[in-house]
Amino acid sequence: MQRKKGGWPKGKKRKRARDLNAPKQPLTGYVRFLNDRREKIRADNPTLTFSEITKLLGAEWTKLPADEKQVFAFNIDR
Repeated sequence: MQRKKGGWPKGKKRKRARDLNAPKQPLTGYVRFLNDRREKIRADNPTLTFSEITKLLGAEWTKLPADEKQVFAFNIDR
């Protein structure tokens, strides 16, 4: 008789029970920057794919000075 091994079967992941009433984490400054600038970039470059737009925005975020990044991090009115 073959004994069943303990643990999870190979390739299966355990799902965690999520609390639906738990508060969501706040957005990071980078995500706020992306949300703020994405529509303008899309309007200027309508043929670019979503991933290409995100790459452009990522490069733009990298070049942004630290004081301007702080504006997005703390959601200060610009």
